[in-house]
Amino acid sequence: MNQDNTSYTTAWSFDGKKSSLSMIIKLLPSLKEDEVLIENHAIGINPVDWKVIGNGSLAEKQIAGVDGAGIIKKVGSEKLNHLLSNRVAYHQDLSKDGSFAHCTIVNASALMPIPEELDFSTAASLPCPLMTAWQAVEKIPSHPGKPVLVNGASGSVGRYLIQLLMNKGFVVSAIASKKRHNELKELGVENLYPDLDSLNYESFYAAFDTKSVSSAEETSTKVKANGHLIPIQGRIEQPPFPAFGKCISLHEIALGALHKHGTKEDWVQLTLAASQLMELIKLKKFTPNHFMTFPFSTLDTTLEEFKSNRKALKYVVTI
Repeated sequence: MNQDNTSYTTAWSFDGKKSSLSMIIKLLPSLKEDEVLIENHAIGINPVDWKVIGNGSLAEKQIAGVDGAGIIKKVGSEKLNHLLSNRVAYHQDLSKDGSFAHCTIVNASALMPIPEELDFSTAASLPCPLMTAWQAVEKIPSHPGKPVLVNGASGSVGRYLIQLLMNKGFVVSAIASKKRHNELKELGVENLYPDLDSLNYESFYAAFDTKSVSSAEETSTKVKANGHLIPIQGRIEQPPFPAFGKCISLHEIALGALHKHGTKEDWVQLTLAASQLMELIKLKKFTPNHFMTFPFSTLDTTLEEFKSNRKALKYVVTI
């Protein structure tokens, strides 16, 4: 950033011709009255990042990235002055310049306060997987003691689903590769299975599937009458059962939908939940996913490694 009112940022932007990222210096627009400028200290890498780069969803020269954490350096109006110098995490709107930059402009409603005891890297790793899991759990009425299933439980979202469901008093069963069972036991899960076929119980109040639409359709066979099916990776277009059969409820999950359709109250609820969960992480009452850190200068190759040869649940880029 310059000392005058003109601001620039170093960023990794989408190269429309190569379907890849290039480092550029980009002029930042003037802040709108409901926006803040965040100096990023850490950037969370998510599958959605390489997906939108690969499918051409981003505009040419648009800065990629949805998750970040840093310090608020400028605000768009006096009513936001109280936010200056605050430490925050955020999930950015995919239609705007994102977090793969030294500085990012974010709507003030999307800010998630970071407890002083929590580092930027941990905070940046949280928004997309943690709040996706939170949204998914909030889809179903809370009935402590009822059995629920998480298929694909060893991934970033799956591990958060497990903890959130257990915190609400549900009895959680999880499906994951056997090599991940010990890690999931450390989260408190006792009912662990290697695959759907090894699970004989077919009366789950709710089933969450983090793998794919086709996997979710198979998982639906384990849901009881009037139960709930919550696919995380995509939408089931056709009900898996005939009309007036099991009558299960189908749910859609898309954290990014709030940027276009969410109300002020929706964002207050989401950011409050994020803040409360970060407090639990600070108190070591909630376990964040383990991550590896990489320098900003290697963000393009880091993203490619995250896509094709991942060595940890999460990758975080530090500035």
